Amino acid sequence: MGRVNRAVGGGRWAIAGWRVGGLGLLVLAGIVAAVLRWGSGLPGADRLPFLGRAPAPTPPPPARPPLHGVVVAVDPGHGGEDGGVTHAGVKEKDVNLAVALLLRDRLEALGARVVMTREDDHDSLLDNRASLNLRLYKAREGEAQLLLSIHANSFPDPSQWGAQTFFHPDSPEGRRLALLVQEELVRLEPDNYREALAADYYVLRNSEMPAALVELGFLSNPDDRRKLVDPGYQARLADSLARAVQRFVAGEQVESRPTAGRQLPPGFIMEIYPPEVW
Repeated sequence: MGRVNRAVGGGRWAIAGWRVGGLGLLVLAGIVAAVLRWGSGLPGADRLPFLGRAPAPTPPPPARPPLHGVVVAVDPGHGGEDGGVTHAGVKEKDVNLAVALLLRDRLEALGARVVMTREDDHDSLLDNRASLNLRLYKAREGEAQLLLSIHANSFPDPSQWGAQTFFHPDSPEGRRLALLVQEELVRLEPDNYREALAADYYVLRNSEMPAALVELGFLSNPDDRRKLVDPGYQARLADSLARAVQRFVAGEQVESRPTAGRQLPPGFIMEIYPPEVW
């Protein structure tokens, strides 16, 4: 059906020309038709260029989690010999750590890298100022972009209740973080009329990144204390704090809520650290 000549001096075969008769054309056409009709079922048919099969679409890259590349420092206040405030056998250091560990898990699930200032009931430094400096050092060395210091409150009047967040007055970004945290905490407890307040606390004053100090509730209040030892409520607190961090990283702004003329009750942090370290 064709004529093949050997190339001179090349040692290879080369097609010099073709002579095809009528019968050959019919045979060739039948072969092509069969391949086009049943080609998809032939082994290796996807590699036959003349079938014109479209390539499979490339799947889109997976979406990055919302906190990808963000580093958050989480500081569970107190630890070890420093138990913080204690009421009815409930120690502040235990509540702080339980919520902080849950918060760590939620932030990591959102893609963040979390720097914990402690991950167990341990604080080898009994000097309060040295302990606070070590916590700030860990946050700075971990290249954290924001810091949440977690505490539980206390007050001589047991009727005082509610979560409250504090920021340093010279930190606009710390204020924004604290306002977002407080808004999420109020969503968890809609009757909570407390607002984020400025405070000159040591952790806030000496933090090199936006920082907020969170009082999860009053251990001196029986209702708050009952909730703060409940694992389900601790999980909801961690969810609220994680949402606030996510909103902060997204650049959201929020302003203080109006108090409708009501005077806010006192909400000072009691017994957390002696006055000389504030």
